[in-house]
Amino acid sequence: MKNISLLLLAGSALLLASCDKLSTPQPATVSGQVKELTISDTGAATYTGWTGGAGKVIASVEGQDNLATAALAADGKFSLTLPKLDASLLSAINFSSDLPAGCTGDLKTSGASDARGNGASFRVEAAQKSGEIAPGALETTFSGSNLTALKIQSGGYVYADKAVGLSGKLNCTTNGTPVTSDINLQLLPGWNKVMFTISATQQGDTVSSTVSVTTGSLPAQWIYLEGASSLSQQALNGPALAQPALKVAKSLPFFR
Repeated sequence: MKNISLLLLAGSALLLASCDKLSTPQPATVSGQVKELTISDTGAATYTGWTGGAGKVIASVEGQDNLATAALAADGKFSLTLPKLDASLLSAINFSSDLPAGCTGDLKTSGASDARGNGASFRVEAAQKSGEIAPGALETTFSGSNLTALKIQSGGYVYADKAVGLSGKLNCTTNGTPVTSDINLQLLPGWNKVMFTISATQQGDTVSSTVSVTTGSLPAQWIYLEGASSLSQQALNGPALAQPALKVAKSLPFFR
């Protein structure tokens, strides 16, 4: 009987340790392969392999420029570990149920009201090229020379010291164009993958757009952001079809 009690106590201790690990922020491994993206004046997207040569990838957060560094291979591959953040690098995560201008719907906050966090940015310093990189993807559809549909995915890493969430659905109007938004941001303690997906289609004179914000996954590839600080900024400088949805996305947390 004594042995069974000891086993139960040991098992309980292991379960408690496991639960504590899940609730305590942990380091995160970030890996991928950098690609180069060219967006034409008409909005057409072309991907090519990394041509910047070998170098290094640097992760930064507000308050610490060189948070982590890893080698960048000549083919653009890298693997980097984001550390647990010191409390001095964290600031309040101000999720709000207030609706963006021009929107109706409902936003709900959940989790800790005093959660704090920070967001990571990444850059490469290589033999031939240096600049920002980020997980991203851009798909475009044409009818003849006319852009009729596009899909932008832009991702990043967000750190939180406590679980906190923002969810809801919005119906917005921007410059006369309807934009529907589905938000499901559920941050856990530690590093979180946050992804924006922006879609727009045009049929005749009618444009419809959607924005979604989710946690847990990212675009498969990393994009070298030549001349811009984000993939969304490249799109903002591009086709008019993307503009209404991007303006709504800019009003949401963590968009860049």
